[in-house]
Amino acid sequence: MIYAVLSDIHSNLEALQAVLKDLASEKVHSFLILGDIIGYGPNPNECIEIVKKLQGTVIAGNHEGLLRKDFAVEQYNSLARESIRWTRKNILHENVKFIENLSYLKEMPNFLIVHGSPRYPEEYLFNIQEVNEAFSYFQKRYPQFYLCFFGHTHKQAIWCKQEDKVYLCQGEDTFHLSTQSYYLINPGSVGQPRDGSPEANYAIYDTSTQKLLLRKVPYNYQLTLKKILKVGLPPALGYRLGEGK
Repeated sequence: MIYAVLSDIHSNLEALQAVLKDLASEKVHSFLILGDIIGYGPNPNECIEIVKKLQGTVIAGNHEGLLRKDFAVEQYNSLARESIRWTRKNILHENVKFIENLSYLKEMPNFLIVHGSPRYPEEYLFNIQEVNEAFSYFQKRYPQFYLCFFGHTHKQAIWCKQEDKVYLCQGEDTFHLSTQSYYLINPGSVGQPRDGSPEANYAIYDTSTQKLLLRKVPYNYQLTLKKILKVGLPPALGYRLGEGK
């Protein structure tokens, strides 16, 4: 089985379309959508409609949780607060219903998919201490799996645990997984990367070969910026797309 792994689309239609175009030449059997389809960007309905048509599995992220009022919006920064309020006013009822039916994690046949971490959808996994704690929980709570895909940080990352050593695999776009290790893997963000580059991020995972590809795709972020300014979302949400932060 070959999976396309997408996370943090954030209502960015141009980025999502660029990723799907890039995937057109790949033999992908199923999609994994790791949450945050909405938030920040100007096209929540269009992105949800595309995701609905994809063959695969979709889970909720914290921005879906904010829409559903599972989390307190007051605890988020001003950009997140303003964007979710705008989204609530502009999202179609049928798309709200779609979001209401999404869970925060999903046990796949051979791995786990989550948004933030195996513990909480809002939890960030940036540093080695946070990742080490997540590995401990993952191994204890889901002993049947050695692989978990997560999003939320908007940065591509392959975290590996061998015996008691945890490390970040850097500088590799193609990686072969070992069933003798444990992995927490982030495909990066489709719609709002925060790695210093404006390119859309995603991953491809082949279960037969255990090969993982991390991909980056250029897209017309200037068009997304123009839309953000036109609909009245905070301008900073558009300008930061070009900076990848």
